[in-house]
Amino acid sequence: MKLAICSVGELFGGVERHILGMCIWLKREGHEFVLILFHDRELARQARQIGVEPVILEARSSFDLGTVGRLGSLLAVHEIDVVHAHGYRAVVNCALAKRKHEFSMIRTVHGLV
Repeated sequence: MKLAICSVGELFGGVERHILGMCIWLKREGHEFVLILFHDRELARQARQIGVEPVILEARSSFDLGTVGRLGSLLAVHEIDVVHAHGYRAVVNCALAKRKHEFSMIRTVHGLV
């Protein structure tokens, strides 16, 4: 199974700490994965510190169809089977990217009761 983790990565809080924890565990267990972010900020910096080079998909707006196309192509090139999406923006972009490459998606909703 080939896994990708997708998040906006704009801010740094609980979601991003959760993602870093998953990256640390996946690396320790020897799993290959791709970390996909829409911003090259604190999450990307800390991911690099733990040896994970994120793929940054810069977007012109929250829902940029060019970004959706690049995301779909990236998932296809890496032959991703499962995408773990965090946050509404990542979920929507991943859902739209399914038109270019078929994969299963898990979404984690953070902050809801």
